[in-house]
Amino acid sequence: MNVTRKSILSGEMNTLFIEGLTQDMLDSWENGALIQEALVGIPQELREFIMSGITPDEWDERIGPEPEEDDWDVSGEPLDEDHVMDLLGYGALFLGQDTIEKEN
Repeated sequence: MNVTRKSILSGEMNTLFIEGLTQDMLDSWENGALIQEALVGIPQELREFIMSGITPDEWDERIGPEPEEDDWDVSGEPLDEDHVMDLLGYGALFLGQDTIEKEN
């Protein structure tokens, strides 16, 4: 199925053929289903295109590829309380709050 969307990054109209996509799948998503449930079998980068109009090529050019799993520095160790509070503080800033208070 051909899908045409306007890119939220460039403003350009883009059309992609998405193999396996049906109108029923799109209708399900547009009626409130989670996109990953409504568009089962459709790759993530094409679901992103449907939501945002950003093509896989445009994503790679402007944002860059996703890091490989091996690129993540994950030690497997539990986070200490200070690290958790730092992460919560970043979340608070993202949500427009000034700080998260630590309980004593």
